Amino acid sequence: MRWGRLLAFLGYGAVLHLAASGLYDALVTSGHKALRNDRVFLAGPAEVDVLVLGDSHPRTGIDVRFLGRACASLAIGGQDLVKSWYRFHQLVEEGDKHVGTLVVGLDPSSFSAWRSDVFAPEVVWGRYVDFWELGREQGEPRKYVQPWLEAHVVPYAGELRTFNQLRTRRFGFGDDLPRGFFSALPPMERRTKALADAKEHFKDQDLAHPPLREAWRRLVGWADEHGVAVVALTFPTTPEYEVWVRRTGAREKMESEVARPFVQADPEHHVWLDWHTLFDAHPEAFADSNHLNAGGRAVLSRRLAEELRRRGWLGDRAGGPGFAPDDDLLLEETP
Repeated sequence: MRWGRLLAFLGYGAVLHLAASGLYDALVTSGHKALRNDRVFLAGPAEVDVLVLGDSHPRTGIDVRFLGRACASLAIGGQDLVKSWYRFHQLVEEGDKHVGTLVVGLDPSSFSAWRSDVFAPEVVWGRYVDFWELGREQGEPRKYVQPWLEAHVVPYAGELRTFNQLRTRRFGFGDDLPRGFFSALPPMERRTKALADAKEHFKDQDLAHPPLREAWRRLVGWADEHGVAVVALTFPTTPEYEVWVRRTGAREKMESEVARPFVQADPEHHVWLDWHTLFDAHPEAFADSNHLNAGGRAVLSRRLAEELRRRGWLGDRAGGPGFAPDDDLLLEETP
């Protein structure tokens, strides 16, 4: 009798677990930006002129509609180089895509460890990231057991934050583009916010985090192997933010250890566009201390299109198949 009750209890528990896992998976996968973006990318043309990768800087800084119909973006806020590499590699292979040029965000924060081990919601990022490989590369095979379990066994565990994001349609579940004008804030408030952002990105952080450096190496290596040009783009930031970046040494470290050797390795196919001072005289182009608003995005996207076209890496396709537009993006001129 006791065993019967125990088995019944376990059976009910298994059914509840499967139901909760299925419901959570369905809610997250139907609405998360990465998976919505995947569906658009995989349904688009096999020949991709330009593909944009990276985190919130390329996400908020580039509107691919200015580049052309056969251009796409896989950039999403919070998607560091590790996530970018795994997701990009899987989607390109799965979709049998041929990419002409990669545009990748390369900023001082690109190699900072500040959020490198955050994979929430794991049910999303666990679709791409090989947690076991990450652990082996760092000499800690068990380091990522918890995110692996949350991705593949108990996806709803500890996910109150994700549920709240779902409910409020924020971050990966809604419009993730910042609005407004940083220039509208009083000078003291601008400096305070810039300091807070810089502290979050750099204070007490490893500025050359090995998994991020390895992901960059793999991404560039894949491009070289497949004859794909790589444009590393350093995005504009405000002077208020830049003061603190310089003090940490993060910019000089990124430039001397990554950006310059990257160009020297293949000057013809490796291009570094250092545009971090591009809008120093135009504070109205920023939504916050280190992200562009719609106006800044439009100006930078046009400039990028001109640069790519000048190098012969951007065609002028008037017709043919194209990628569905990103409804979150707004086309606005700078004030």
